[in-house]
Amino acid sequence: MSAKRKMLLTGAGGGIGRSIATLLLSSDWRIVGLGRDPVRSEFSQKEFTQATIDLSDLAHLPEQLRLVASEHGDIDSVVCAAGVGRFGSLEEFSYEQIRELIDINLTSQLYVVRAFLPLLKRRGRGDVVLIGSEAALAGGARGAVYSATKFA
Repeated sequence: MSAKRKMLLTGAGGGIGRSIATLLLSSDWRIVGLGRDPVRSEFSQKEFTQATIDLSDLAHLPEQLRLVASEHGDIDSVVCAAGVGRFGSLEEFSYEQIRELIDINLTSQLYVVRAFLPLLKRRGRGDVVLIGSEAALAGGARGAVYSATKFA
């Protein structure tokens, strides 16, 4: 029997991330879930480890990710499922709101991959998956900002 694989998963506490965690935990994976809010205790604490990190805090994110990487050097896969969806016409968004969507949906996910890519390379294998959205291909007038961040 082979050792269980280990995944770093952003957005494990909601929507797509929660579904990914549920499926893979039932398939003999171990998961390190990154997110700003604690994940409900529905996951086995033996196979699921929570790392509470605010992905929108880009100033502190690299150091926080370095600490997680130092604790979990046996990561096999990185899946970025975190994201926020805010909708409205472009002129309804403040510049700060636009920056926030870009920071969370794109920049923070790239920071995560950058932090864990050296581990995957050292191990000689690994997977990186960035979850997008069909909105990237078929955006609408009220989804311009969200669609752009998911298409980037």
